[in-house]
This record gives sequence, structure tokens and C-alpha cells, in this order.
Amino acid sequence: MGVILSNPKPKTYHNEKYLAFVREHPCLVCGKKAVAHHESGLGIGLVGGGTSKKCSDLAAVPLCCRSIDEHNYNACHQRREDEGYATFWGNCGGIINNFNRLNADGIVMREIIKLHMEWIEKEK
Repeated sequence: MGVILSNPKPKTYHNEKYLAFVREHPCLVCGKKAVAHHESGLGIGLVGGGTSKKCSDLAAVPLCCRSIDEHNYNACHQRREDEGYATFWGNCGGIINNFNRLNADGIVMREIIKLHMEWIEKEK
């Protein structure tokens, strides 16, 4: 009797050149110098991560980080980690209600798509 193998997990897409491009942009929330934050809250196959899996570099967005500015105790990257996906992005959109999750998805996807389009133009 043969052995049945499970489907291997797809490999996560990595592109250091794209991450450097994302880091050239200011923080989406406050405009300060930023790092590339891998946004795993989307939960979609193209860019989302999974359990114990870092999401694709295509899901990176610029958020400021305390390591860049030690005096920035309200670093957006840390706030995103502390508050969670829907609360953080929902609050950034100015809407705090039951639609936070949808609002968050719209905000994040809009920014990711803008970055992708700018990247494509730059690479032509």
C-alpha cells in the first residue's frame, strides 16, 4: 500500500528589494520614517499569512517603529501589534463601529495596491 503525502505548504514570497522600496515610504499613520510591517490580518491567500507563518512580502506596509526613534513611545508598528488588526486600522480610518473589520480591510488593501502600482511603475 502506498503512502499518501499531504500537500506541501506553499512557500512564502520574499523580495528584499521590494521591502527596501516599502521602507522608503513614510509611516501610513503618522508620516515618520518607517519599517516594513508585514500585515497578516488580511487573511487572504495572495498576501496573508497563516498560523505560525509570516505573510508574503507583498503584504508589507510602512509603519514607524520604536527602534528608529527611541523617543517615539507611541510607535505605530507597536500600536498595531498591541491593538490588533481591526481596531488599529479601523481607528485610523476614523470609523469606530461594527464595520471596523471591513473598514480595516479597505484601508490596508488600498495602501498595498498603491504600493504595488508604484513598484510596478518603478521597475519598468
